Amino acid sequence: MPESLEDAILKFKEQGVKSTLCIVDIDHFKNINDNYGHDAGDNVLISLSAVIQSVISSKDMLFRIGGEEFLILMNNTNVDEGSKTADALRSVVKDLPCLDDHQVTISIGVTEVKMDYNWKKWMKRSDEKLYIAKNNGRNQVVI
Repeated sequence: MPESLEDAILKFKEQGVKSTLCIVDIDHFKNINDNYGHDAGDNVLISLSAVIQSVISSKDMLFRIGGEEFLILMNNTNVDEGSKTADALRSVVKDLPCLDDHQVTISIGVTEVKMDYNWKKWMKRSDEKLYIAKNNGRNQVVI
């Protein structure tokens, strides 16, 4: 993952090719595990990763970066296009029948590569946007 992010940064610095980073987090995932069990939580993770793969472009890359967090590197994608894809993903997930009586939602932080970014700073900026989405009520995309 770090190499892929650094490659995207280098392409931006050398060729002006924009890329967008999304950090995706399942809202209230601990409650899912606590109330439905870890098998149900695993099924939600599997369903989410499959949905992400179906929504993102073939040029994009998906990484799992934490228990219920995923990172999407949208290569050759500006922040406007990336945020539209992120919102489409958010919308699809909220309508998934992952659990019988519980709606699963996601929050997403979206950032476009900048000249002064290394991969850690880029991830940090996306993570900061994610936490704004969480603090503003979840089930949303923040740019």
